[in-house]
Amino acid sequence: MQHIHSHYPSGQVKFAEYFRVKNIPYSEYSNHVIQYIENAGMLGKLRICALGCGTGHYEINFLKRGHFVVGIDRDMESIEIAKDNASDLGIEFEIFHSDIFDENKVDSFLKDKEPFDVITMFGVGVSMEDHRRAGIFMSRYLNQNGLFITGLWNYKSNFNFEVESELSDTEIAESPNGDKDFCVRMNNYTYKHKSDKYLIEWNAVYIYPDENNFAKIEKKQTDIMEIAPIFEGKDPLNMPNNLFEKLHTFSLEEFSSTMNFPNTYEYLISWKKK
Repeated sequence: MQHIHSHYPSGQVKFAEYFRVKNIPYSEYSNHVIQYIENAGMLGKLRICALGCGTGHYEINFLKRGHFVVGIDRDMESIEIAKDNASDLGIEFEIFHSDIFDENKVDSFLKDKEPFDVITMFGVGVSMEDHRRAGIFMSRYLNQNGLFITGLWNYKSNFNFEVESELSDTEIAESPNGDKDFCVRMNNYTYKHKSDKYLIEWNAVYIYPDENNFAKIEKKQTDIMEIAPIFEGKDPLNMPNNLFEKLHTFSLEEFSSTMNFPNTYEYLISWKKK
Protein backbone atom coordinates (compact mmCIF):
# COMPACT_ATOMS: atom_id res chain seq x y z
CA MET A 1 0.00 0.00 0.00
CA GLN A 2 1.77 3.15 -1.16
CA HIS A 3 0.96 6.85 -1.19
CA ILE A 4 -2.74 6.80 -0.28
CA HIS A 5 -4.11 9.93 1.26
CA SER A 6 -7.18 12.13 1.60
CA HIS A 7 -8.28 14.41 -1.20
CA TYR A 8 -11.15 16.88 -1.43
CA PRO A 9 -12.65 18.03 -4.75
CA SER A 10 -12.32 21.72 -5.54
CA GLY A 11 -14.50 23.87 -3.28
CA GLN A 12 -15.23 21.11 -0.77
CA VAL A 13 -12.53 21.99 1.77
CA LYS A 14 -14.67 24.92 2.95
CA PHE A 15 -17.45 22.55 4.02
CA ALA A 16 -15.10 19.93 5.46
CA GLU A 17 -13.77 22.76 7.61
CA TYR A 18 -17.24 23.29 9.12
CA PHE A 19 -17.09 19.76 10.55
CA ARG A 20 -13.49 20.06 11.70
CA VAL A 21 -14.18 23.23 13.66
CA LYS A 22 -17.30 21.66 15.15
CA ASN A 23 -15.76 18.30 16.07
CA ILE A 24 -12.08 18.92 16.86
CA PRO A 25 -11.06 20.85 20.01
CA TYR A 26 -7.90 22.18 18.41
CA SER A 27 -6.70 24.25 21.34
CA GLU A 28 -6.90 21.33 23.81
CA TYR A 29 -5.29 18.98 21.30
CA SER A 30 -2.43 21.43 20.79
CA ASN A 31 -1.97 21.66 24.55
CA HIS A 32 -1.61 17.87 24.75
CA VAL A 33 0.95 17.93 21.93
CA ILE A 34 3.06 20.60 23.62
CA GLN A 35 2.88 18.72 26.94
CA TYR A 36 3.92 15.52 25.16
CA ILE A 37 6.89 17.33 23.57
CA GLU A 38 7.93 18.86 26.90
CA ASN A 39 7.69 15.44 28.58
CA ALA A 40 10.16 14.23 25.96
CA GLY A 41 12.62 16.81 27.28
CA MET A 42 12.18 19.54 24.69
CA LEU A 43 11.59 22.88 26.40
CA GLY A 44 11.60 26.54 25.38
CA LYS A 45 10.77 28.01 21.99
CA LEU A 46 10.89 25.35 19.29
CA ARG A 47 11.40 25.26 15.55
CA ILE A 48 8.53 23.19 14.15
CA CYS A 49 7.85 21.95 10.62
CA ALA A 50 4.25 20.77 10.11
CA LEU A 51 3.69 18.23 7.33
CA GLY A 52 0.18 18.32 5.88
CA CYS A 53 -0.71 21.39 7.93
CA GLY A 54 -4.07 21.78 6.18
CA THR A 55 -6.08 24.72 7.47
CA GLY A 56 -3.49 25.35 10.17
CA HIS A 57 -5.38 25.16 13.46
CA TYR A 58 -2.72 23.20 15.38
CA GLU A 59 0.08 25.26 13.91
CA ILE A 60 -1.55 28.60 14.71
CA ASN A 61 -1.85 27.47 18.33
CA PHE A 62 1.89 26.70 18.31
CA LEU A 63 2.61 30.12 16.81
CA LYS A 64 0.50 31.80 19.49
CA ARG A 65 2.77 30.16 22.08
CA GLY A 66 5.82 31.79 20.45
CA HIS A 67 7.18 28.79 18.55
CA PHE A 68 8.58 29.15 15.03
CA VAL A 69 6.41 27.13 12.62
CA VAL A 70 6.68 26.32 8.92
CA GLY A 71 3.87 24.41 7.22
CA ILE A 72 3.75 22.26 4.09
CA ASP A 73 0.51 21.28 2.35
CA ARG A 74 -0.51 20.26 -1.16
CA ASP A 75 -4.02 21.77 -1.10
CA MET A 76 -4.14 25.46 -2.05
CA GLU A 77 -7.66 25.96 -0.66
CA SER A 78 -6.51 24.70 2.74
CA ILE A 79 -3.46 26.97 2.63
CA GLU A 80 -5.62 30.01 1.88
CA ILE A 81 -7.91 29.20 4.82
CA ALA A 82 -4.89 28.71 7.10
CA LYS A 83 -3.36 32.04 6.09
CA ASP A 84 -6.70 33.82 6.56
CA ASN A 85 -7.07 32.25 10.02
CA ALA A 86 -3.57 33.38 10.97
CA SER A 87 -4.04 36.85 9.48
CA ASP A 88 -7.24 37.34 11.48
CA LEU A 89 -5.12 36.92 14.62
CA GLY A 90 -2.32 39.14 13.37
CA ILE A 91 0.00 36.13 12.96
CA GLU A 92 2.32 35.44 10.05
CA PHE A 93 2.30 31.78 9.04
CA GLU A 94 4.76 30.59 6.38
CA ILE A 95 3.32 27.69 4.36
CA PHE A 96 4.90 26.00 1.35
CA HIS A 97 2.61 24.62 -1.35
CA SER A 98 3.76 21.07 -2.05
CA ASP A 99 2.86 17.43 -1.73
CA ILE A 100 4.84 16.31 1.31
CA PHE A 101 6.14 13.37 -0.75
CA ASP A 102 7.56 15.56 -3.51
CA GLU A 103 11.05 15.30 -2.03
CA ASN A 104 12.75 17.58 -4.55
CA LYS A 105 10.23 20.36 -4.04
CA VAL A 106 10.27 20.03 -0.25
CA ASP A 107 14.06 20.11 -0.30
CA SER A 108 14.02 23.32 -2.36
CA PHE A 109 12.00 24.94 0.46
CA LEU A 110 13.89 23.59 3.45
CA LYS A 111 17.51 23.04 2.42
CA ASP A 112 18.59 26.57 3.40
CA LYS A 113 16.58 26.72 6.64
CA GLU A 114 18.01 25.93 10.05
CA PRO A 115 17.22 22.39 11.25
CA PHE A 116 13.99 21.86 13.14
CA ASP A 117 13.48 20.66 16.70
CA VAL A 118 10.16 19.00 15.90
CA ILE A 119 8.50 17.73 12.73
CA THR A 120 4.79 17.01 13.06
CA MET A 121 2.35 15.04 10.93
CA PHE A 122 -1.19 15.31 12.32
CA GLY A 123 -4.41 14.22 10.65
CA VAL A 124 -2.67 13.11 7.46
CA GLY A 125 -4.49 10.05 6.18
CA VAL A 126 -1.68 8.05 4.62
CA SER A 127 -0.46 4.49 4.96
CA MET A 128 2.02 3.40 7.61
CA GLU A 129 4.57 2.95 4.81
CA ASP A 130 4.14 6.60 3.85
CA HIS A 131 4.33 7.76 7.47
CA ARG A 132 7.64 5.89 7.69
CA ARG A 133 8.81 7.31 4.38
CA ALA A 134 8.02 10.86 5.51
CA GLY A 135 9.82 10.40 8.83
CA ILE A 136 12.97 9.00 7.23
CA PHE A 137 13.13 11.65 4.51
CA MET A 138 12.41 14.54 6.89
CA SER A 139 15.04 13.36 9.38
CA ARG A 140 17.64 15.27 7.35
CA TYR A 141 15.95 18.50 8.48
CA LEU A 142 15.86 17.52 12.17
CA ASN A 143 18.37 18.50 14.82
CA GLN A 144 20.05 15.66 16.67
CA ASN A 145 17.60 14.53 19.39
CA GLY A 146 14.83 16.25 17.43
CA LEU A 147 11.38 14.63 17.30
CA PHE A 148 9.28 13.28 14.47
CA ILE A 149 5.80 13.17 16.01
CA THR A 150 2.54 11.98 14.53
CA GLY A 151 -0.97 11.01 15.52
CA LEU A 152 -2.06 7.48 14.61
CA TRP A 153 -5.42 5.77 15.06
CA ASN A 154 -6.15 2.68 17.12
CA TYR A 155 -9.39 0.74 17.57
CA LYS A 156 -11.31 1.07 20.81
CA SER A 157 -10.94 -1.96 23.07
CA ASN A 158 -14.61 -3.02 22.73
CA PHE A 159 -14.50 -3.13 18.91
CA ASN A 160 -13.82 -6.41 17.09
CA PHE A 161 -11.56 -5.21 14.28
CA GLU A 162 -10.81 -8.72 13.04
CA VAL A 163 -14.29 -8.95 11.47
CA GLU A 164 -15.30 -6.82 8.50
CA SER A 165 -18.19 -4.49 9.32
CA GLU A 166 -19.93 -1.35 8.13
CA LEU A 167 -21.36 1.75 9.78
CA SER A 168 -23.18 4.84 8.49
CA ASP A 169 -24.17 8.13 10.09
CA THR A 170 -25.32 11.64 9.18
CA GLU A 171 -24.15 14.92 10.70
CA ILE A 172 -24.77 18.62 10.17
CA ALA A 173 -22.47 21.56 10.77
CA GLU A 174 -22.88 25.31 10.46
CA SER A 175 -20.34 27.80 9.18
CA PRO A 176 -17.99 28.92 11.99
CA ASN A 177 -18.13 32.44 10.48
CA GLY A 178 -21.71 33.05 11.64
CA ASP A 179 -23.03 33.59 8.09
CA LYS A 180 -25.86 31.02 8.43
CA ASP A 181 -24.25 28.72 5.85
CA PHE A 182 -24.40 25.01 6.66
CA CYS A 183 -23.65 21.56 5.33
CA VAL A 184 -25.01 18.03 5.81
CA ARG A 185 -22.58 15.13 5.55
CA MET A 186 -23.59 11.50 5.11
CA ASN A 187 -20.77 9.11 6.05
CA ASN A 188 -20.24 5.43 5.36
CA TYR A 189 -17.37 3.52 6.99
CA THR A 190 -16.29 0.01 6.03
CA TYR A 191 -13.85 -1.68 8.44
CA LYS A 192 -11.53 -4.17 6.78
CA HIS A 193 -8.67 -6.44 7.78
CA LYS A 194 -6.40 -7.52 4.94
CA SER A 195 -3.36 -9.58 5.85
CA ASP A 196 -1.50 -7.36 8.34
CA LYS A 197 -3.35 -4.18 7.26
CA TYR A 198 -6.23 -2.69 9.23
CA LEU A 199 -8.23 -0.33 7.04
CA ILE A 200 -11.26 1.94 7.06
CA GLU A 201 -12.82 2.91 3.74
CA TRP A 202 -14.57 6.25 4.24
CA ASN A 203 -17.15 7.51 1.76
CA ALA A 204 -18.95 10.79 2.31
CA VAL A 205 -21.63 12.80 0.54
CA TYR A 206 -21.84 16.55 1.18
CA ILE A 207 -25.16 18.39 0.81
CA TYR A 208 -25.13 22.17 0.98
CA PRO A 209 -26.94 25.19 -0.52
CA ASP A 210 -25.52 26.65 -3.73
CA GLU A 211 -25.50 30.35 -4.63
CA ASN A 212 -29.22 30.13 -5.53
CA ASN A 213 -30.05 28.35 -2.26
CA PHE A 214 -30.75 25.06 -4.01
CA ALA A 215 -29.35 21.86 -2.55
CA LYS A 216 -26.06 20.80 -4.11
CA ILE A 217 -24.85 17.23 -3.62
CA GLU A 218 -21.22 16.19 -3.98
CA LYS A 219 -19.50 12.90 -3.20
CA LYS A 220 -16.08 12.98 -1.59
CA GLN A 221 -13.39 10.78 -3.08
CA THR A 222 -13.18 7.48 -1.18
CA ASP A 223 -10.50 7.64 1.49
CA ILE A 224 -8.68 4.53 2.65
CA MET A 225 -7.37 5.12 6.14
CA GLU A 226 -4.89 2.72 7.73
CA ILE A 227 -5.29 2.01 11.44
CA ALA A 228 -2.28 1.22 13.63
CA PRO A 229 -3.30 -0.97 16.58
CA ILE A 230 -0.88 -0.81 19.51
CA PHE A 231 0.91 -4.12 19.98
CA GLU A 232 3.33 -4.63 22.89
CA GLY A 233 6.91 -3.93 21.87
CA LYS A 234 6.08 -3.20 18.24
CA ASP A 235 6.96 -0.03 16.35
CA PRO A 236 3.96 0.70 14.08
CA LEU A 237 6.22 2.40 11.53
CA ASN A 238 9.18 0.03 11.91
CA MET A 239 11.57 2.97 11.87
CA PRO A 240 15.29 2.16 11.37
CA ASN A 241 16.98 1.75 14.76
CA ASN A 242 20.17 3.39 13.53
CA LEU A 243 18.25 6.60 12.81
CA PHE A 244 15.51 6.87 15.43
CA GLU A 245 14.64 5.86 18.98
CA LYS A 246 10.91 5.23 19.46
CA LEU A 247 9.44 7.10 22.42
CA HIS A 248 6.30 6.43 24.44
CA THR A 249 2.75 6.74 23.16
CA PHE A 250 0.11 9.01 24.64
CA SER A 251 -3.54 8.00 24.30
CA LEU A 252 -6.17 10.60 23.44
CA GLU A 253 -9.02 8.11 23.87
CA GLU A 254 -10.68 10.07 26.68
CA PHE A 255 -9.99 13.40 25.04
CA SER A 256 -12.72 13.69 22.41
CA SER A 257 -15.26 11.25 21.05
CA THR A 258 -16.12 13.52 18.10
CA MET A 259 -12.74 14.02 16.44
CA ASN A 260 -12.11 10.48 15.17
CA PHE A 261 -13.69 7.78 13.06
CA PRO A 262 -16.33 5.73 14.92
CA ASN A 263 -14.80 2.91 17.01
CA THR A 264 -11.34 4.49 16.93
CA TYR A 265 -9.24 6.87 18.98
CA GLU A 266 -6.03 8.75 18.30
CA TYR A 267 -2.71 8.41 20.06
CA LEU A 268 0.46 10.46 19.85
CA ILE A 269 3.73 8.70 19.12
CA SER A 270 7.19 10.05 18.34
CA TRP A 271 10.71 9.08 17.38
CA LYS A 272 13.88 10.85 18.54
CA LYS A 273 16.64 11.31 16.00
CA LYS A 274 19.90 9.72 17.10
